[in-house]
Amino acid sequence: MGLGAGRSFPTVEVRYVDGSSLCDNIAVRAGTCAPNPRLQVIAKPKRSTYDPANASTSTVDLTIRLKNASRREGNLPPCNFLLQGANVLSCMESLNVGGVKDTQTTQFDLQHCSQTTSQPCSSNADCSSGCGACVPGEFCLTQSHCSQTFTMPCSSNNDCESTGNNPPCPGCKPDETCIRVLQVPAGTGVTVPVGKSFDLFHQTVQMRNVLPDTAKIKDTWQANVFIPEVSAEKSLSYQVRGRPGTSP
Repeated sequence: MGLGAGRSFPTVEVRYVDGSSLCDNIAVRAGTCAPNPRLQVIAKPKRSTYDPANASTSTVDLTIRLKNASRREGNLPPCNFLLQGANVLSCMESLNVGGVKDTQTTQFDLQHCSQTTSQPCSSNADCSSGCGACVPGEFCLTQSHCSQTFTMPCSSNNDCESTGNNPPCPGCKPDETCIRVLQVPAGTGVTVPVGKSFDLFHQTVQMRNVLPDTAKIKDTWQANVFIPEVSAEKSLSYQVRGRPGTSP
């Protein structure tokens, strides 16, 4: 059987001595190149414990860098990477403080159409006449926004809260999160050639912990390449000292 590039589903039949048979679908991906993405999480300074009480040890310069380490494998050449659309980058934060555990995930997108999330765009026109797959009424998401209320700009999940006294987004639906739109020079898509790297995220972060106990944190970052369809993951573990004498 010949396989071209892409995803195929051959059917496999296994027959046992008692005459019974088991059929299953096995997903096979035949590639035209050999991808090797590597993700780097660079924290400067990198410490095992950060102390918010000391400004010099609580400010972190954070860079998330995707490296295209592809190389020839057999008859397959190395791959160039194309990044575009939704969920180019994500971070799952696992928190353990005072025996209480919690997780939350932040999603990072490149600019894309509001429903056709794989369609890159730089203006609303790219989501209408310039997009054969788009549905009428789509528009281009060019700034960070709440996950369902696209017209609500945000910088953190708190901006998408719809409950409590004077919520920042009373029109938002419950449990909405902030989708961060990465501001990259290309705007709508990024090509990472073989042997090159691209900084997906770069920001100065101020560590904070308003609780009395030390917070143990693990951040798991994942970068998703659109073409070819591969991912890379890297984790960073650290602690943030609490504020003794305070109460939750």
